[in-house]
Amino acid sequence: MALMLRGHSSKSIAGAVAISVGTVKNHRKNIYRKLAVHSQSELFARFLNVIG
Repeated sequence: MALMLRGHSSKSIAGAVAISVGTVKNHRKNIYRKLAVHSQSELFARFLNVIG
């Protein structure tokens, strides 16, 4: 999630942690579902609300 919050794409994250893009997309989908967000920008906004 840290890489997502830094604006990395699924492809970039996959390369950084040596997993497939499909696996990153599955993790991203699960994170979004659990946090009730629908986009990377909503995730970032939620993060800012928590720390701010």
